[in-house]
Amino acid sequence: KKLECRVVDRTGLILDIFAQRAQSHEGKLQVELAQLQHLQSRLVRGWTHLDRQKGGIGLKGAGETQIEMDQRMIQERIQSVNKRLERVRKQRHQSRRSRQRSETPLISLVGYTNAGKSTLLRMINRLTDASDGSISFDGRDVTALTGKAKRAWQSDCAMIFQQFNLVPRMDVVSNVLHGTLNRRSTLATLFNLYPMVDIHTAIDILDRLGIAEHAPKRAEARSGGQQQRVAIARALMQDPRIILADEPIAPLDPMNAQTVMEALRRIHEEDGRTVIANLHTLDTARRYCDRVVGMRDGRIVFDGLPEQLTTSAAREIYGAGADFSEAATSTEIETLQQG
Repeated sequence: KKLECRVVDRTGLILDIFAQRAQSHEGKLQVELAQLQHLQSRLVRGWTHLDRQKGGIGLKGAGETQIEMDQRMIQERIQSVNKRLERVRKQRHQSRRSRQRSETPLISLVGYTNAGKSTLLRMINRLTDASDGSISFDGRDVTALTGKAKRAWQSDCAMIFQQFNLVPRMDVVSNVLHGTLNRRSTLATLFNLYPMVDIHTAIDILDRLGIAEHAPKRAEARSGGQQQRVAIARALMQDPRIILADEPIAPLDPMNAQTVMEALRRIHEEDGRTVIANLHTLDTARRYCDRVVGMRDGRIVFDGLPEQLTTSAAREIYGAGADFSEAATSTEIETLQQG
């Protein structure tokens, strides 16, 4: 009224506003479904000039009119969005059940370089064999697994690496789909063939991490923070029970480090997955983790809650003197701004 302009499609305008404000993946899908249903209802009224036009590319024979083709394509898209919504709701239900029965905290491993943090993660994933002792999960001795049982465990135990380990010249969504290689045939892998349901799942995960728009782009052209989120998405494609993050924020600037840690925290809370992250900075461990394990010379010297990680405990972990200051290694934006 203030602009004295006539709104031709008030409902469409409202849905566009909702689309811009939608935050969750489920919310975005719901708005898209409403937009498609609204568009479908307007086809007959708004496109009557095409009701006699026949033939052309994409039409099912010369007898299908342009408006019939548009209606068919919209209906197919509606069916696709409905299926994706059903998967999201199912995943949300499973996540709630997982959170209800899971009491596993998000765990941080802290300590100086060569303290044994990365080696521990590699032993858990069985990329490195333990020279002594054993590692158990849910009453099962992981270190004793061999053959098919070992490969099955590695599928349940996804790794996120410091250097991303992506295929640089391959597009983002293909890199994410590599998380399904453990259950794909050799032939399908060679020809880069993936089921449509896996492709949709990969895009859904990318959307959840805020980088769906980069799906068709080369991985090497993305920023460090975006590449690490692609690596997280690839890990989620495995649908693992445990995620092991080996220095996931070491090569990142403070802003991207915060984005990555928030993503890991959200995955832990929403999916009920066990997350163990190897970190160098104590402030990050305190802010995002529920339990902190300090390592020094291959041994655990601290195991407690974040609030128990005092300056004296930090000195013990790092073998430092009274002049030790953790602010020098901080990745927190607030700490850096204060400095």
